Amino acid sequence: MSHTMHVSPSKRRTTVAALATVFNAVLASTTPETPHFPGGPVQLSLTLQPQPTLQLDENLSSGPDNCNGRPKGQVTNIHGSCASAPDTPGTSEWVTCDGKQITFSYWSAANNCSGTPIFSQQMPLDQCWTHFYGARGSPVRAHCNSTGYNLTYFSLAPPRPSNLSCTISQSKDHNSLTISLRASSNATWANQVSFEVLSKEMRPFLSSTATVSPDGVAEVVVASLEADNGLASAEGLRMGARSHGLSDEEGNPAYWSEPTEEVVNCTVVHQTPEAAAREGRQVSAADSSPASSAPSRWIEVYRFVSQGKLNDFLDQHNAADLLGTVNWLTMEVPNPAPITRYCVEVLDVTLDDIITTQETDGNPRSSSFANFASCNSGQCQCMHQVDRTIARMPRKQILDMCGNHEPHPQLNNSCVCSKKSDEQSAKYVGRTPIPFPYYIFTKLMTFPLKLPKEYPPAWMPNPQGFWYSFPAAARCRPGQALGEGNCTWRREASSTLVHLDQVSAGGLNRTVQPVFDEQAYTFPVSVGLHNTAVLQRSFESLPLRLPPCGAPERAYGGAATAAAAAAAVSAEEQRMKDGTKTDAGSFLASGVSDAEESRGENIIVV
Repeated sequence: MSHTMHVSPSKRRTTVAALATVFNAVLASTTPETPHFPGGPVQLSLTLQPQPTLQLDENLSSGPDNCNGRPKGQVTNIHGSCASAPDTPGTSEWVTCDGKQITFSYWSAANNCSGTPIFSQQMPLDQCWTHFYGARGSPVRAHCNSTGYNLTYFSLAPPRPSNLSCTISQSKDHNSLTISLRASSNATWANQVSFEVLSKEMRPFLSSTATVSPDGVAEVVVASLEADNGLASAEGLRMGARSHGLSDEEGNPAYWSEPTEEVVNCTVVHQTPEAAAREGRQVSAADSSPASSAPSRWIEVYRFVSQGKLNDFLDQHNAADLLGTVNWLTMEVPNPAPITRYCVEVLDVTLDDIITTQETDGNPRSSSFANFASCNSGQCQCMHQVDRTIARMPRKQILDMCGNHEPHPQLNNSCVCSKKSDEQSAKYVGRTPIPFPYYIFTKLMTFPLKLPKEYPPAWMPNPQGFWYSFPAAARCRPGQALGEGNCTWRREASSTLVHLDQVSAGGLNRTVQPVFDEQAYTFPVSVGLHNTAVLQRSFESLPLRLPPCGAPERAYGGAATAAAAAAAVSAEEQRMKDGTKTDAGSFLASGVSDAEESRGENIIVV
């Protein structure tokens, strides 16, 4: 029976923390552990948590150094008993080591390692492992003895950039601002720089990337910035930067350097860009893509980095539109993690036999997007069984695709797609609908897979959000035109970001309901729409704002989408009051009979 969760603040924090742990274990991709800029030296390091009772052999951390880069930290802990996970706050772990591989099993800290673990992963000993959940993209090597284990993390990052400069001027028509950013970076070690513009509170809110030239300079101009108070909005802004190593893995935080120790004030120039250019203050734009005649569309997506404080881009990651993003935020504990708005141009294609991109019926159809791929720890695979239930994919289809396969040892993904589907998802942006009300089933990590008899809970045809997957190999490289070679999507160089604690302070609602004997959690549609508006306002309150993605008629921040969603909910609620059924059924009805369970059909109760 569904009931609203009215609990004490302490218990509610525990419940939401447990949900966040489950959610991160399933959906989170590699995330950076980079701090925000405090206005002084910034060090990126792992917090070591050795256990006082742990007795390690002297040679425990020795062995073949088959990881590239330099060691940047170590974590030690005991195994064979329940202990706090050093790299995942709010989580308990039970670690076993058989001399050949080490196995990590995780529970919410409140469960004290009892019951079914929410997540498990294995790693071979004395080998370099690049997809260890919790390493956030860094290569890691494991050793163990009879009482404990040791993880050594390696750095792939280049040196930090230097010689930063930031200039803000007024546009020619005086209706917007232009910001010019420049830095030096060693081209021997780095291929691009990410500039981070900081608010008066020293928090990054505008990010822009630029390639590093052969002579070691990275520079970019960000034009048409909206500001409520003109140049007055630019007063007190600062800028820092970080470099990216010689790799195409833009989304792997291990390749990004620490933020610069140098944080410079942005110079406000009270003249037009033309005048500034004559004095040598204006630089040419970088990362501009060649004109392409290929048909395309623009999408606005948001990515939440659950354990980082800087954006981590889109390669091998999942992101969502505005309505799809609030599902993550409502389930998260307030923290300084960033939510970044990206503009993405996607090649217009027609793909056949797609089952995830628009409808929830699972029927193959033609689509401009590939099947959605679940991206975790830098790996994008066939859509995960938990993600399929969130999207209300057909019951029988989930069991057929995911019910009888050995799960991936790191990702607990038991779903298998066709070779054709995998190839399409590796070449094109993937998409899946996310219906309202949102449900996440938390006990789908035991195998063989069994779905609760209540699945699928009914849903509303409108509104619905979308989640996207972004294959790294298909991203356009600098200088590459959309449609050229493998280039099927490109990210605009500039993005804006807000932080979850800021959004929470703006009135984020976390009314979460346990349902189906606590096998799932949900929240009312009204909560999702309220949180959509809160997130939208957070972006609209930034000191400087980017123009709409692509077409100028699009409302900034998704206001049109949010308004349409609210209207759709109002209309749907009125239909329910009138007793009118919709194709998808009343979202208040849920559950299937035992007979329906045995048939394994996709039942929607109306």
